[in-house]
Amino acid sequence: MDLGLPYDSESNLVTPKTDKPNVSKSPKLDCDHFVHMGRMFLAEMLGLGLICFTIVLYQPGQKCILPVPLLVGAVFGCVAWVIGPISGAQVNPAVSLSMLMTRRLSFVYTLVYIVAQVVGAMAGAWLGKICGPPSIASDNDVGMAFRNPAVSVGQAVGLEILGTCILITVILSTHDEFRANRWSQGHMSAFPFMFGLTLSLLSAILSIHSGGSMNPALSLGIAVANNNFTEQWIYVVGPLAGAIIATLLYELILSDGAYKERIKAWFTDPHFDRTKEYRVDPFTETMINTDTGLGHP
Repeated sequence: MDLGLPYDSESNLVTPKTDKPNVSKSPKLDCDHFVHMGRMFLAEMLGLGLICFTIVLYQPGQKCILPVPLLVGAVFGCVAWVIGPISGAQVNPAVSLSMLMTRRLSFVYTLVYIVAQVVGAMAGAWLGKICGPPSIASDNDVGMAFRNPAVSVGQAVGLEILGTCILITVILSTHDEFRANRWSQGHMSAFPFMFGLTLSLLSAILSIHSGGSMNPALSLGIAVANNNFTEQWIYVVGPLAGAIIATLLYELILSDGAYKERIKAWFTDPHFDRTKEYRVDPFTETMINTDTGLGHP
């Protein structure tokens, strides 16, 4: 049966298609780019839609034996594994903002991602309320994140910033082009596991204090479905601020590629290439600008 996949007659293996449009550049006005953008939109929408659907339907007080943090990590990990090859499984505007800041995602693609995430979150939450029992349909705060009354608004925002900082730092370290090979080999296969595990840990710690959302689209989508926006701005401002802080911290300090010439190119070069070193030869005082090879030994 011909599935329309590239085929290598010598190895008898299907070879993956590698000529996908570059999402770090603005899309061209052609069919290939629109099809690729549509697949990414659908992947992000379905991914966060499934997550919100699960969160709305899951009621831990009614004979549910799986702790909520474990459920959150598991469903995020599954979604990352399925849609990761299509869209990168960002499913979070905070992640998309970080990808925009690091020049991995163009402004147009960032808008596409965020719109898809918000639409998917609303659709998934609505579907969960429709498919669930009457107790879910009549509940106007089902699946929503709220701060503990003992925690002030400022503390809740701070915890959401901190949690998102940790999450974004883990994601950026997984994608770091300058990470040593022994740490980066197979990193994309490990991404769903690390993503899910990190979310489980952060959710377990933050959910009883700040609500532990760390995802503006998820909180907004469920809030729209419930028509309840009480203090939901916390879960928009906090995660977005956390993404900005974590991105600057990692790119300017933690990454092995954090040196003056490359940072300058990151901010000023419209054609900045993340795989280039941008080093200056101390003897000739000229830019080396060599390819990193995606990791050093």
